[in-house]
Amino acid sequence: MRYVFGDYTLDPRRRELRCRDALIHLRPKVFDLLAYLVEHRDHVATKDELLAHLWPDQYVREATLTACIKLARQSLADRGRHRWCIPMRHGRGYRCVAEVRVQPDTPSVAVSSPISPSAWPCTA
Repeated sequence: MRYVFGDYTLDPRRRELRCRDALIHLRPKVFDLLAYLVEHRDHVATKDELLAHLWPDQYVREATLTACIKLARQSLADRGRHRWCIPMRHGRGYRCVAEVRVQPDTPSVAVSSPISPSAWPCTA
């Protein structure tokens, strides 16, 4: 299944994030974080929950998670005081608050060339 929110489509099966059909390159952990938040948008994910999901049986500093969240937000042009997709719930964690539509998988579709982050067409 694919998740559509704003101009973005997240396809966990293909491990792709697209903005209006343009592929956005994400680091693996950043993709995993974004997919987890979108798939579990019904609740606030605590930092401990995210650390356990992304780095099971490993110790990583909280700053590593913070860096992943920052990169995920940048990939979605989720900036400023009023974030449209991944705001922090102070003292509790993070939650995807974007309106998400779930689409079933479809047969392969022609894909466009990947674009570099500096050329992303989407802004929120």
